[in-house]
Amino acid sequence: MWIDKQVLERCAEPLVCVAFVPSEVVVVCGASNDPEVEVDLAACEADGVAILKRAGGGGTVVLHPGCVVVSVGTWVKQAFANKLYFGLLNDALITAIGTLPGWPANPPRALAQDGLSDVVAGDRKV
Repeated sequence: MWIDKQVLERCAEPLVCVAFVPSEVVVVCGASNDPEVEVDLAACEADGVAILKRAGGGGTVVLHPGCVVVSVGTWVKQAFANKLYFGLLNDALITAIGTLPGWPANPPRALAQDGLSDVVAGDRKV
């Protein structure tokens, strides 16, 4: 089910882009995250919230039906230039979202990159 697996299974292709919209609330841990440390396991169990682990890095996130998750895989020249590639992808995403009709282009809803890979509108992740 998990999106990164779908991208990795298509690694022979030069570019893969997969989008996923959760149908329910789910907690997703990055490859190096420990659910015992990162997740309120008792609350998740009580609420019936699944806990998944993705192949890629990044922190633990809570996804819900209002989220759109995008995973991109491509062959690159510099294998460890993550900042460069996230910047290129996020610039394209910011441009695309920013040109949608009705999307305000002025603060506090202006889009920007935050950290290595997050796109934000003000103080909220997009």
